[in-house]
Amino acid sequence: TKTDLQMLRQELISSLASRDELAGVKTDIAALRQDNVLIRKEMELLSSRLVVQLGSMLVVGFGLTIAALKYFLN
Repeated sequence: TKTDLQMLRQELISSLASRDELAGVKTDIAALRQDNVLIRKEMELLSSRLVVQLGSMLVVGFGLTIAALKYFLN
């Protein structure tokens, strides 16, 4: 009936998000994207730093192994 349809329409309209709420959600999404970009940059920096540290440890370990072999074989 018409009354039921009007009540349904009012319920749907009241349950929909307002434009202000949608604008707030868009702002939050933009902020999350910016945070995501910053986190990616920090992860890239940490990744390169980790590679350099592991490489230097490998070189030092290899050098110590060679020194130990020369010491014990002489």
